[in-house]
Amino acid sequence: MTGLVAGCDAVRDVIEAPVIDTPPRNVVLQGSITGLGSQRPVVLQYNGQDTCVDTRTVPETTGVPCRFFGIPGQLTSTFSFGSLPEGTPYNITVKANPFGKICTVSNAQGVLGQGAPPPAVTCVNDPAVPRYSVTVHIAPAVSSNPTARVRLATEEGVLERSAHNATQIVFPDVLFDSGTNLPIFKWFVTATSASGTTTNNCQVLNGTNERLDADGQDITTPPTGPADDVQVTQCSFTVSATVAYQAASGQPVLPMPPGGMELGLRRARTGEIERRVELQQFSTVSFADVMSNADAIYELAVTRQPEGMHCVVGSASQYQWGSAVLLLDPLDANRTVNHGWIIQRNVRCRAVPEPAARLKGAFRIHTQSSTGETTATRNFLTFFDDGTYLYMHHAIGTLCSRPCGVEHGFYMHDPVARTISFAPVTDTNGASGLSSTTAGIAIATPLTEVQRWPGPGARIEAKFGNTAWRLEEPPSVDGEMAGAWATFDHRRVWIFDASTYNGVHAGVNGLGNAQVGCFNIEDVHAPVGTYTRRGNATTCALGTGYFTLDVPNADTVPRAPDGFVGKWPQATSNADGRPSSPVNYVITPGSPDQLRIRETVNGSETLDGITPVSPEILLYRLRAD
Repeated sequence: MTGLVAGCDAVRDVIEAPVIDTPPRNVVLQGSITGLGSQRPVVLQYNGQDTCVDTRTVPETTGVPCRFFGIPGQLTSTFSFGSLPEGTPYNITVKANPFGKICTVSNAQGVLGQGAPPPAVTCVNDPAVPRYSVTVHIAPAVSSNPTARVRLATEEGVLERSAHNATQIVFPDVLFDSGTNLPIFKWFVTATSASGTTTNNCQVLNGTNERLDADGQDITTPPTGPADDVQVTQCSFTVSATVAYQAASGQPVLPMPPGGMELGLRRARTGEIERRVELQQFSTVSFADVMSNADAIYELAVTRQPEGMHCVVGSASQYQWGSAVLLLDPLDANRTVNHGWIIQRNVRCRAVPEPAARLKGAFRIHTQSSTGETTATRNFLTFFDDGTYLYMHHAIGTLCSRPCGVEHGFYMHDPVARTISFAPVTDTNGASGLSSTTAGIAIATPLTEVQRWPGPGARIEAKFGNTAWRLEEPPSVDGEMAGAWATFDHRRVWIFDASTYNGVHAGVNGLGNAQVGCFNIEDVHAPVGTYTRRGNATTCALGTGYFTLDVPNADTVPRAPDGFVGKWPQATSNADGRPSSPVNYVITPGSPDQLRIRETVNGSETLDGITPVSPEILLYRLRAD
């Protein structure tokens, strides 16, 4: 018998897998741009399209030209038309040149993913647009410094040259007249020297075409010819102070008492007096060879008062600055709106009042209607028995920059005439508050019909113009934070309301500054503890219609410079929304109590185990007579 035997699996069903076309991978179409400025874009086209396909360039808009800018300080930047399928042919062309430039594209055509060199846009100066040079003249004192350098910055980049052994430096073909083509072309010449790892600024005259009016509005005009009068004159500076006696009305001008007085230049960051000078008579004194850099934030301090007198820094003609000395930006010296340069100060002195004319205490101002009803304001007026006052004005509203701030100077109390008049030397709130400013002079309105009631809970009633005022001393509790506190030099006041957690700070320690906010203390009765800044927190209501205050700020003149530590610790909210670090405080009982404030970073009082986060603040409890 013949048989057939089939092998195992000789026949079986095979299911073919479906063929799936793999989509092409995406490739970014991008290239480089050389010689393009940061203010005027080149407009490119992709395959003749007038609209940009790069969603990163215009994430919420379609149908707009593809505009690409250079990067400040870099010769080469990049452009991108986004991610496209591999194998896509492309052709990059220039649709519109930036004013003053002619741009061309090399490697303009290709196919994505085939290894072709990327497109490259090269921009060169348009020969039809005239170009002008900048000539910088170097003073011998600068030329002799081996580290001196000069830098020219424009929208087209930064050029830098050594000034060592040079009498002049020429930057050719760097300016052009932008005409009506916005933005207006601007140029800036700066100069620096080095001291160790610190870069210091040098004085440059005529170093920019930028101009601002008195309100800070830009009135710059473009260059129409070469700039040949730029001068670098010095790399160190002299801070001067004119010290004079300012007599009260009807009083004689007095000479400097025997023993004289002393001034000091205190660095804000450390709180250390770095220079001192003694005076034996009223005159102008100076601190030579002070360097300008990002850390040159100082205050002119009276480190020893004349016998029987009290002196303060500033004058009616320098009312915006408090006691600040700033050597941050030498260009500001020639700008209408000055934020970072003040090296000439005034110091005004006056005899301490007779005992009967002295006032002491911090008071919250209440306005009073004709019916006798009073309304509490956010304004606080503090008197010191040396004849000075410190006033914090907080306008009500969401915007409180120029109308808010501090006033500081001398008061004159006449108990017979029942008046209190003021001679301001600092006024950062302009027309608001006790004094207004006219033609650079601060002039105050006196209080009349003055009546006084002694403390505790002292009260003053008076007329301010036609408005009835009632000044009330805030509650003060021994051994606790509640109440008013002042530094021993009478240039800072801190007032805390334990019932609402509201804190108020005013100071002329450097720039005139004021802060109002909620400062949460875990136990308001504890003599030792911490506080944190909580803004308008639910546990700390400022009151209907009231808002936090922080001046100076970005909208004030002068602005608060980076590194200014004169504000109340943690009174400024962190820009990124982080909660404030705790601030440590210790109250030492005595006659009077003393309060020490130490700022921390995440609980540490030092930055490196040695350097304090900011200088310690020592205050004493201030109570009215």
